[in-house]
Amino acid sequence: GRHHIVKLHLPGDMLGVASICLTEAADTLTTVTPASFRKLSVRHLAQIFASSPTFAASMFLIAQLERVMLTDRLHACATRSSLGKLATFLTDLHARLTALGMAHGMTFPLPLTQQQMGHFVGLSTIQVHRAMNELQSRGMIERHSNSVTILDLDALFEHGSLPARVADLDVRDRFAGASGE
Repeated sequence: GRHHIVKLHLPGDMLGVASICLTEAADTLTTVTPASFRKLSVRHLAQIFASSPTFAASMFLIAQLERVMLTDRLHACATRSSLGKLATFLTDLHARLTALGMAHGMTFPLPLTQQQMGHFVGLSTIQVHRAMNELQSRGMIERHSNSVTILDLDALFEHGSLPARVADLDVRDRFAGASGE
């Protein structure tokens, strides 16, 4: 319906950066778990960009990577079944949390409600409930109060996953000789 969660931010993410090109914030940020942040003014960010072209180039590459990830996720939401959408969501979240050291093997925190998951993948709460039950009854996942354990990663991948992409964020190689640093 009326709500849609576009992105799940994880620890270390920069929030609201896309809005620096606008006069007002483009999105609303809401926390699901306790969070802390540090505000950075556009002026301060501009000073950092001016003093470190490498940082500026890195931010540019990260923005492009986020764009590709969003496009992949939108494609998955538009073309997959409800089971595929949730499989894609769970495999992607597991990979992201594993990269941050926040997953314990195949178990990872999932503090979202079924309604919030639905808002993220484009499903109703009842569709999320049914799909989660099906994933569990097929032995692909095990649900806990605020976490999920993946029992059969290959089966989840068969139902849905984002394209396996390898990011190249090495600014020095990619922009060699152009930064002036």
